[in-house]
Amino acid sequence: MVDEDAKVFEFKQLEGILKTRSNAIDWTSKLNGIPKNSYLPDVAQSNIFSFQYPDDATQLNARDSSILIDNFNLEYEADFYSSPFEIAQISVCI
Repeated sequence: MVDEDAKVFEFKQLEGILKTRSNAIDWTSKLNGIPKNSYLPDVAQSNIFSFQYPDDATQLNARDSSILIDNFNLEYEADFYSSPFEIAQISVCI
């Protein structure tokens, strides 16, 4: 429910809204667009989690990872976390 004079609005449950749909106010013309969204913490569409590697490690970069967010309002890519620790190089003999 919106009181336009007092600039106050009230949240209602979905069931109540559907029952009083005929009293609804059309807000379509009031939305001019969203120039820029702000997200905290700073996230992107692709959030990179990276590790440090020994100098002689060539195949370990595949352990870096990312979390993807399906939101085109975000920057394309960001370094979300860089580990301060060097990842262990494991040698396995079979």
